[in-house]
Amino acid sequence: MTKKLFFSLLAIMMCNIWCNAQVVVNSELEKELFKSRVKLVEGFMRRFNCKEILHTIDTTKANYKLQNILALFDGLLFGTKDVNDSLYKTAQSFANDVLESNTKLNYADTTWLAIAPCHGQLKGKDVDFVLFLNVEKYDTLSYKWVIAKAQGEVFKLKPSFTSKELLITPLDHETNFMELNNITTQKDDWILNYAQKQYELDETAVFYTYVYNGMLDIEYVRDLQFMFLQVPGWTFTIQDFDRQTKNAGWLITSFARMNDNDKKKFLDNVYNQK
Repeated sequence: MTKKLFFSLLAIMMCNIWCNAQVVVNSELEKELFKSRVKLVEGFMRRFNCKEILHTIDTTKANYKLQNILALFDGLLFGTKDVNDSLYKTAQSFANDVLESNTKLNYADTTWLAIAPCHGQLKGKDVDFVLFLNVEKYDTLSYKWVIAKAQGEVFKLKPSFTSKELLITPLDHETNFMELNNITTQKDDWILNYAQKQYELDETAVFYTYVYNGMLDIEYVRDLQFMFLQVPGWTFTIQDFDRQTKNAGWLITSFARMNDNDKKKFLDNVYNQK
C-alpha cells in the first residue's frame, strides 16, 4: 500500500468517526433542549405548580421549588442572575410569594385569560385588533374559550365629521319621525352624530356586528400571550419562544405587582361587568 493511499484511507476513517461523533452530540443536545423546553401552556402550569420539575434541578436542595419557578422566566429579561440585578431580585420575590401563598394555576380559573393580537381584513382593508378570551364552563364536565372583549381602533366608529345639520329636528315627532329614514340611507360612520352625548360605544358589539354581517375576516393571530392574576399581589404574562436554547417555550415575559382592587377593576372591564 502506498503512503498516499494509506493517508487517504486514514482521512476517510477520521472523517467518518468525526461525523458519527457529531451525530451523537447533536442528538444528545436535541434531547436536552427538548426536555428543557416548556412545550405547552399545560406544561407551564404543571411546572409552575411544581408537579413537574426541570430535569436539571437538584431536588435534594431546599430551594429546588424556587429554582423551578425562576427557570420559567425568559432569561433575556435579566442582565445577570445575581444580587446586583434588581429585576432578578424582584423575580425571586415573586417566586417566594408564589410558594408562600401556595398558589396553583388551574385551567378552569376565571383569573387568567388569553390576549390574542389579530390581523384581518375589514371590507378588503388590512386591520389589526386584539381579542381577549377567557375560559367558560358550558356543561357539567366541559369548558370552552369565549371572546370576552374586542379592542382596536377599527371598532371605535368615529364619525368622519360632525355637523349641526345632522340631527333629528325638534318637531320631527309631529311627522312620525320621518327623518329616521334619512339616517339609514347615509354613510355608515355618520350614525354617531345622532347618538346621545353620554353614549359609550361597545367595541365588542361592533366586532360581533362586523363578523355577523360578513365584513370582517380574521386571518391569523400573532404574539399570543396569556395573562395570569392568581398570585396574590401579582400579575404576569407568558409567551412562546421558539429558540434552540434550554430556556425556550412558554415563559414568563412580564410580571408586576397588582393589588386585589386593581385586579377586580381589570377583570370587570374585560368581562364587561359594571
